[in-house]
Amino acid sequence: MDFNNKNNSDIANIVSELDKLNFYPNPEADFSGPASPAANNLISQYEQVVTKSLIQSFGLDPILFHDSKGGDVDTLITVRDNEIGFKNKNNSIAYETRSDYDSYAVHTDSNYININRKYSAQKKSGNLYDAYTGLKFSPNAKTDLDHIISAKEINDDPARILAELSTEELANTQYNLKMTDSSINRSKNKFSGSEFINKLDNTRDLRQARILELKNNISNLNDKQKAELNKLEKLESVDAQRLSKLDARSRKIYNAKLAQKYYTSNKFLRDTRNAALNSGVKLGMRQALGLILSEVWCAVREDMHIIMQNVKNFEIGEFLKSVAESFKKAFSRVKDKFKNLIASFRDGAIAGILSSITTTVINMFFATAKNIARILRESWASLCEAFKILFLNPDKLTWAERFKAVAKIIAVTASVILGGILQEIISKYGLPDFVAIFISSLVSGILSVTLIYFMDHGSIFKKLFDWLDGIFMNEFAKTLEFFKEVNKKLDEYLAQLAQIDYKAFAQEIIKIREINNKIYSAKNDYELNNVLHAVIKQRGIKLPYEDLAGLDKFMNDKNAVLVI
Repeated sequence: MDFNNKNNSDIANIVSELDKLNFYPNPEADFSGPASPAANNLISQYEQVVTKSLIQSFGLDPILFHDSKGGDVDTLITVRDNEIGFKNKNNSIAYETRSDYDSYAVHTDSNYININRKYSAQKKSGNLYDAYTGLKFSPNAKTDLDHIISAKEINDDPARILAELSTEELANTQYNLKMTDSSINRSKNKFSGSEFINKLDNTRDLRQARILELKNNISNLNDKQKAELNKLEKLESVDAQRLSKLDARSRKIYNAKLAQKYYTSNKFLRDTRNAALNSGVKLGMRQALGLILSEVWCAVREDMHIIMQNVKNFEIGEFLKSVAESFKKAFSRVKDKFKNLIASFRDGAIAGILSSITTTVINMFFATAKNIARILRESWASLCEAFKILFLNPDKLTWAERFKAVAKIIAVTASVILGGILQEIISKYGLPDFVAIFISSLVSGILSVTLIYFMDHGSIFKKLFDWLDGIFMNEFAKTLEFFKEVNKKLDEYLAQLAQIDYKAFAQEIIKIREINNKIYSAKNDYELNNVLHAVIKQRGIKLPYEDLAGLDKFMNDKNAVLVI
């Protein structure tokens, strides 16, 4: 054995690797992070990525998360949507047990009385105008104080229950109480501004025809017909644009008051916090469990063809024992990567919290679809991983490698999101859930790994990443980075050399030299056989014979099998 030659060979291999300097992100990173190093071929990459996609994004996600339209926290928008309703059971109970609308309490409220008194004084002085027509009232005109947003609508508004404000407090405000003609008020009744305008538009032709008919017979009208004509003319004078603006302004102020009260309440903050923490724990578990399961599956998958070859006649006991050993080895590998699991859980938890808060904030403005929560989860997981790679750089990557890793994250995330959308589309055609999950995960995996493959091997991407690297790194920085990698490789090699027991190795060399000397000293085959037999006995090697005579007998036996 020539130790020096071996040494030179190993160093040559290291130098060869240094020449390539083709470093990749951490292969144990989570699927939502940078992709693993390119495998030996595209097929093996497909298998790995599809497996991770199936387990993490499509296997564990439906188990841990039960996404629904409107997120997980009650907002003013979502509770008003009949398809969504309340998320918090206590809020739902509060709404179901709300008090019935009390007209007497509303119209005897002090605010209502004071505002009505102020408008009445303006009317008597000849300075009051109809809120819905813009026409000035005569001092003796019949008028009513109208709720722009009806008190009944406010009483039955689920958002009011969230804000925990009384009907009287919200209905009887300066912006919601306006004076109008009595006939207009009674026609408007509990309709909203838009509903009342639609009603007037739908009946305009009939109303105008009736007005014309009554006016053509004005001299013969009785008191009832005169009252009818007066009412129809009042309705005809309603300014739709004026009423629409008043209604929009009133609702804007009304909703702002609800939002200010509810979105600053302990109830909303508590529900938001609980939903965020719950989402964080679940996404952290998904990331960590996905890493464990994909690691175990890939390890067992690698061993399975070896197990099948070694199991003779497919004995079930031997097969199960081999499989158990493979799983044991796989979990041992997972145990060695405990730090990766902790990091994966932490990153997933942060992404889960941020995605939940984002979903809640969006639902404060409009109700999100069911798949939005999933898209936000994947997006935040990718953003967190991208931020970590670009700015924290735990794997000490160059700028080009960082940009490549982030590009892969974006590609994989986009593929997962498209897979989720595809799953939703397939489900609408009535196919079983497992079919939708499998097809969408397969498409997502193939799409993501194809993009990753081209990023690793495509000339366009190589030029792009090299260009980015050139922007962020000057020649000195590149040279420094190169020697850092050289130093890293040398440290690893020195660590391997440090593990060698040189004293024991030297003793082995002495023994081998003694054996070599005895072999070279043998003058004929007989002496050489004696030397070899002595060495075998000295080394404790068991043979199916004891001496040279036994060797002759063994060699002459056609049925003998040599087992060492």
